[in-house]
Amino acid sequence: MSVVRWRVFIAPNAPGLCATCTWGLVRVGFRANQEETFCRLVTPNARVSFPVSRCTEYVDRRATVPEVKPEGRKIGFVTELKL
Repeated sequence: MSVVRWRVFIAPNAPGLCATCTWGLVRVGFRANQEETFCRLVTPNARVSFPVSRCTEYVDRRATVPEVKPEGRKIGFVTELKL
């Protein structure tokens, strides 16, 4: 009888998405095992005990937000007549 060993192919020590997410809070200490990850989307104290590889609410904090330029502001009930 042969034994089949299954292995999950995940990169070892892969960084999670929480470090670059707007909702993520990652605290890192001086040692390798001193790391805390929190998701502020759920609650301020929702601790995540594993590196997250996919998240439906992920918002990249490194992405630039396009600047919204306001169009001409109109005040009152003034209308323009175009002939």
